[in-house]
Amino acid sequence: MAVVIREASDPDIAALAALRWQWHEERHGPLDGSPADFARSFLDWWSSHGSRFRAALVIDGDDVVGMGFVALVDRVPKPGDLERHHGDIQSVYLAPEHRGRGLGSQLVRLLLDLAAAGGCDRTEVHSGRRAVPFYERAGFEHDQQLLNHSGRSGA
Repeated sequence: MAVVIREASDPDIAALAALRWQWHEERHGPLDGSPADFARSFLDWWSSHGSRFRAALVIDGDDVVGMGFVALVDRVPKPGDLERHHGDIQSVYLAPEHRGRGLGSQLVRLLLDLAAAGGCDRTEVHSGRRAVPFYERAGFEHDQQLLNHSGRSGA
């Protein structure tokens, strides 16, 4: 059976929650709580925030093995362009046994397509250091004008 990469829909939210749990467990070890509790909380979160996101899945047979999100962020209007948006790719994850096969690149391409379909004039990603070469291969470039603030006061 071929691997399928497609946009997620509401019936897929539990699978997205399970992958978020798996990703955090992979990175941080055993987590407090239960996957079922997190899935319920994630579903509640998606119910109130999902309209501002698009999600994509990587499915191998009956197993959901990858995911990614793009936040559709509104921008302040300017003359001649009242509906400005940009995309923010977030939480791209592929199960370890599925990495290195080009599936992540296909997933990111779909997320870029979903951002464009959502009216985004640009899309960015805040990547971990190890994933920078991956995103560069996908066409992302460093931007000298993009600055970040930690959110801590007094900085």
